[in-house]
Amino acid sequence: FGPGARFWSAGFAKRARRRLAFNIGRGTGTLPVAFVSDVADLAVVSTVTPAAIGETFNCFMDPAPTWRE
Repeated sequence: FGPGARFWSAGFAKRARRRLAFNIGRGTGTLPVAFVSDVADLAVVSTVTPAAIGETFNCFMDPAPTWRE
């Protein structure tokens, strides 16, 4: 999510207020999301850091918000 991400930013909030969004179950399942600038930063750092070769990275928010949140 981030600037210009209409679905996950302002658009999702609008749908939730109009009750067009719904939870499955109690909404306690987690939603792995990443902010666009965090993804970009990770891409840059991982390409210029020799120790990153062959490694796996995760840039999702920790802790991840729940669907209800």
